[in-house]
Amino acid sequence: ENVDAKLPDALKAEVMKYLTACLDEHGPKVQGDDKTCKTYQPLTDCIHQAYLKICVDG
Repeated sequence: ENVDAKLPDALKAEVMKYLTACLDEHGPKVQGDDKTCKTYQPLTDCIHQAYLKICVDG
């Protein structure tokens, strides 16, 4: 299932723009075998900030 499948149509393009930017910047640094999950934090922080920006600015 697509990441944006459950989002309202009005938000899909904006959400995907931000998520794509987060994944492009932070995704390559994530280590799948990181048991501490520390390499995931910049990506998850970026995604969290993106949703806050959409919510506040929207």
